[in-house]
Amino acid sequence: SFHSDRCYAVICVFNFKRTMRYAMFFWQGRLSAKSSYFVWHYDLMPALMEKMTETGYRCSPNVARIFQNREPEEFLELFDTGIVILAPPDGGDIAPPPPPMPSGDKMGSAHLEEQQPGLSAGKSDAISPKTESAMRFWRRMFHIRGASETLSRTHEVPCECSSLNSTDAFVVQETTSKFFIWYGALCSKIERTRAARAAVHIYSNLTEREDEEEEEEEIDLDRVFITVHEGKEPDRFWEAVGGKGNYTKFEASDTDQIANERLQNPILFEITLNRHYLMPRPILDYTSEDLHDSGVYMLDLHMWLFVWIGRRASERLVDGSMELAKAVVADRKGSKVVAVQAGKEPPEFTHAFLGWHEVRPFCDPYAKRAEKLAELGVVGRVLDVVPEDVQILREKRCKKEKKYRMNLTTGASTHYM
Repeated sequence: SFHSDRCYAVICVFNFKRTMRYAMFFWQGRLSAKSSYFVWHYDLMPALMEKMTETGYRCSPNVARIFQNREPEEFLELFDTGIVILAPPDGGDIAPPPPPMPSGDKMGSAHLEEQQPGLSAGKSDAISPKTESAMRFWRRMFHIRGASETLSRTHEVPCECSSLNSTDAFVVQETTSKFFIWYGALCSKIERTRAARAAVHIYSNLTEREDEEEEEEEIDLDRVFITVHEGKEPDRFWEAVGGKGNYTKFEASDTDQIANERLQNPILFEITLNRHYLMPRPILDYTSEDLHDSGVYMLDLHMWLFVWIGRRASERLVDGSMELAKAVVADRKGSKVVAVQAGKEPPEFTHAFLGWHEVRPFCDPYAKRAEKLAELGVVGRVLDVVPEDVQILREKRCKKEKKYRMNLTTGASTHYM
């Protein structure tokens, strides 16, 4: 598991032609500090290489820098359960956990009565450690997506109904010992297998359980993990996600298999202008970081063709992309073109991006610096006065340079002092 606000060093040891070798991967999270790579490259990596050399690894290692959501297949194959990307401890893009519920008020006693029937408000001192840990627990939701067994990822998303969609699988952790594995109507077999493995991994390695007796005994998987299919959700599942609401819902087509496959695996195209011609370029394993504020992109869902327009995109590129999208949809029945402005993306668009986050607008560093100087009142004001002797030296040097240039043009032989 990886946190999106941290960096990790992964060392892989392997045998090649009867010699022991190793590879070093530096994984950098999306919210981590950019200076972390320099600390790794100039400080930690040489120390690790020296340590490995002392251990007996004489060959120089293969070193690679990997960004979040850009992991190559060779890196993902190192993890049997796939990688799980967690939100920062402070919440980050996910809402922070609710404050602890007081035990003396009416709502606290009602919550305890629901957790342990027969427990009255006057017996608050008799709370078991298991119930107390369940009250402090923060419900979590994990989004699983993958086109193959190796190229699959698990992201922690906000635990709410709007995070669900019909094309993927989700794992909802209600308590420390209760998980819901939710399968969408268009969820693939690979995603179902990965969701089950991810649920077991989260329960075994990422969940703090205070009941040691329960760990020693054999775990009843049927009681811990509950499989839920779309359209057959129990009431307890909707309570775990904060109540039943609207989410991105799709229905499988019985006749058009191509439309179902495209809904499961959308394609993102970047539209550029090259010598007055539109050049669509497909982006493999795309993320929301591929969307630039000055570009235009097309997301193909077969039934919808979204044209994402950046805030600084040129009108010529936008008009040409819209005409291209209409020409593509003309050969499809029931498809339509939808223009999407940056910052106003609908759920049908954002569901196609794993770990979606809003695209930040472009900020000119020089304009930002000028605004700060204007706020401080520095712009247009003389910061320092040049002394008179320095000004005299500058004037003499300028006169000598002018005289030397004039002599070069006239051909006179004079020495430049």
